[in-house]
Amino acid sequence: MGTDNKQIKGFGQITRKYLGQPFDECTCLQLIYNIYRDAGFILTTFETEYNGHNMNNYMPYWEINPDQAIKDMIEVLKKTGKGVDLKFLKPGDIIVIEYKDSKFPSIYVGNNNIMVSTREQGVIVSPLGNRFQVIMARRLI
Repeated sequence: MGTDNKQIKGFGQITRKYLGQPFDECTCLQLIYNIYRDAGFILTTFETEYNGHNMNNYMPYWEINPDQAIKDMIEVLKKTGKGVDLKFLKPGDIIVIEYKDSKFPSIYVGNNNIMVSTREQGVIVSPLGNRFQVIMARRLI
């Protein structure tokens, strides 16, 4: 989708509009999909079914079989963009984090911070570190 030097135009403005949205309106996968859609990119890997599930029906699947749903989500993300060394993260990179014994996607917003949607707080910006441990990072542009 481009070179590593490309930035998402209006990234800060795009991400700010999602802050504070409740989880039931903007899940972790929806957050990433929406940010990229608003920037003019379509994440076809999020729309395509994988093992019978996609972004629109992922959460009910996760409720029934969280371990398999997480494995499937990671496989889908491995097909999205390219791997990134964690030392060289850029705003817009998709990051899989571990939190409370679960893994889920978030988006790197810069300065060692991620935007993430949690059940408890909805969409927030939080620092990486003790609370959120990075498992994998992918770059789309």
